[in-house]
Amino acid sequence: MIIVFEGLHGCGKTTQIHLLKKWLEEEHGSQVNISEWNSHHLTGTVTNTIKDQYIENTVIISLSHALDLYLRLQDLKDAKDQIVIFDRYYYSQMIRDSIRGLDMSFLTGIFRFIPTPDIVFYLDIAPEDSLKRIEEAGIFRSEYILGSNIFDNLDKRASTCRYFTLQREKYIELFKNERNCHIIDANLSIHIQFQEICRIIKSLMPFYDIFNFI
Repeated sequence: MIIVFEGLHGCGKTTQIHLLKKWLEEEHGSQVNISEWNSHHLTGTVTNTIKDQYIENTVIISLSHALDLYLRLQDLKDAKDQIVIFDRYYYSQMIRDSIRGLDMSFLTGIFRFIPTPDIVFYLDIAPEDSLKRIEEAGIFRSEYILGSNIFDNLDKRASTCRYFTLQREKYIELFKNERNCHIIDANLSIHIQFQEICRIIKSLMPFYDIFNFI
C-alpha cells in the first residue's frame, strides 16, 4: 500500500508522517516504511549537487528525480505486504517543473510507469505561511528549491511567494476531484489534522488485507 503526503515546504508533512507511522505500527501491527524525497543513495547527492550549483537545465533535474523515485520503488518491490509512506511523490516534480516551463505531456511520460498511490494527503497551507515557516526554521534552501530565481521582475522573496502560489493552485486543481486524494487544512492543530488522517485511513481499512486489528 502506498500512502503519499504532499504540500508546500513547512506544511507539516514530516510531523504527520511520523505520527501516522507510529499509529499504524502500534495500533494495527502494520509494517511501515518511510520513503523520503530524493533520498536514494545512488541519486540523491547528484541531484542536490546539480541544484546547489545552479545548473539551469530543468530537464536534467526532472530526469534525476524520476530516476530517484524509480530506484526507491525498485528497492521496495518486495514490500507488498507493507505500507510505504512517501514524503512527496511524482506530483511535486510535475507541478514544480511545469511552472519552470516543461511540457506536462513530457512530465507525464517520464513518470508513466510509477504506480498510482492508494491514498494522497495534501496538507494545504498559504504560500506566505509556508515562506514564514521556512524563515523561522532557519533551514537553508537553495534558490532552485525556493524558486527565488524564476521571476526576473520580482525580488527573491516575492519570486518565492509567487512560485509557491502557483504550486498551491496546481496542487488543488489536481487533487480536488480525485477520489483517493484528500486535502487537509494544515492551519488546524497537529492533533486535529492527525485525527482526520486516521479517520480517512480507518474508512479504507476493510478494503486492504495488510491491516491487522490488534
